[in-house]
Amino acid sequence: MEIINCITRTRCLTAVLLTLLTYSNASAQLQTKNWYFGNYAGLVFEEGGPRADTNGALFSGENCTAYSDPCTGELLFYSNGESIWGADHEFIENGQGLLGSGTSSQGVLIFPAPGHDERFYCFASGGSSFEPSTEYPNLSVSIIDRNGQDGDWRVWIKNKHLIDSTGEVVAATQTCDGEGYWVATHHIRLNTFYISKIDFNNNYTSFDTIRNMGYQPPHNGSIHPSAHWFFSVGGMKFSPDGRLLCLVSERRDFAELFQFDNSTGQISNPIKLEFPPPVGGLYGCEFSPDSRFLYLTRVDKNENVIQFDLAKYDKGSIESSYVAVNGESSSWDGFVGRPQSIQLALDGKIYIGDLNSLLDRINSPNAKGSGCEFQDSAIDLKGKRSIGSLPAFVSSWLAQPPDAGLECAKPHVKFEADTILCAGEYLKLNDLTRRNPADWSW
Repeated sequence: MEIINCITRTRCLTAVLLTLLTYSNASAQLQTKNWYFGNYAGLVFEEGGPRADTNGALFSGENCTAYSDPCTGELLFYSNGESIWGADHEFIENGQGLLGSGTSSQGVLIFPAPGHDERFYCFASGGSSFEPSTEYPNLSVSIIDRNGQDGDWRVWIKNKHLIDSTGEVVAATQTCDGEGYWVATHHIRLNTFYISKIDFNNNYTSFDTIRNMGYQPPHNGSIHPSAHWFFSVGGMKFSPDGRLLCLVSERRDFAELFQFDNSTGQISNPIKLEFPPPVGGLYGCEFSPDSRFLYLTRVDKNENVIQFDLAKYDKGSIESSYVAVNGESSSWDGFVGRPQSIQLALDGKIYIGDLNSLLDRINSPNAKGSGCEFQDSAIDLKGKRSIGSLPAFVSSWLAQPPDAGLECAKPHVKFEADTILCAGEYLKLNDLTRRNPADWSW
């Protein structure tokens, strides 16, 4: 946008345009452009489609995240919960020794600190032990900012302890005004959620506890103590519009779905989603960009990618919509080829990682049944391997339209092109809100 001297009342108009530009930039949503995961695998999402990037330094059996500049798409950081790398694929200052774990299934997220242009939170959960133990994973947070000498990124505060005995899951969505984030995790054994609203007015250490929400594992001796870790391994995601929350575990043959109030942070109305055999443990969950459909990955040879229609929030209606969108895995050998992580991407498609060097893809996830176009072995990682890992992100960054669920956000607009505006001429603005204001004033 170019403002030249022929505009009258330049100061007032310039202030308005700067404000509008701020909202426009906020909707660019390129935070998820760069992915680094698995055995040094990477993807960069470009206009022509995702491109394999083999320059990544991250190795992770499961856990990973990345963050890119929301306006330019330039890579800033990526992490496996144990270390943080920068855009040069080197450790950032003080970026090693985090208390997360590469074996945590979905236990690390990086996102900006509200109100700070160059400060970021890295939430991380540890991995579970295979042995009977009282040592359970804990949730911690580290803070990334610029150092005061050369301006390079560093971990400023490391491993601030937050919650004991959490599962291997961390999920986040933007608050309904778009100014902050809800961060949630789950207890490793109990039907208990922990949730925090992180905005300008609340620090990052305060979590509310929501008890007795959803299925409670039995404590009558029917489950061997060494199997406790199965109740933490799995996935948890908010829907892109921030209205639903899904929780799955590799030990269970059902999924749990909850309603989420983005204004208050309340989790409620659990539904236990059960479905016909073949029955296998569930590992990953993901929603379609429009939040209409839920996809699950199941540890089984056949029918291991499942779709549910969420048009009506009712157990019977959702369960009756069950459909397996794929057949037998082409690379299944009992371990390699089983789908694990499932993640929505910037291109509006859903990617599925197993243990080999190819990713499956759902090309039209907003479509019902076979119309979603499941594609086996769609992406070649150029010799690198997913090993079941894909990066996790703040779910609302991938909503379609971009402000879905942000009911209390400020209206924003987008300029169609750079424009020279003179007295008597008009400026066309596109309303990107979903609230359809009757008029605008400034």
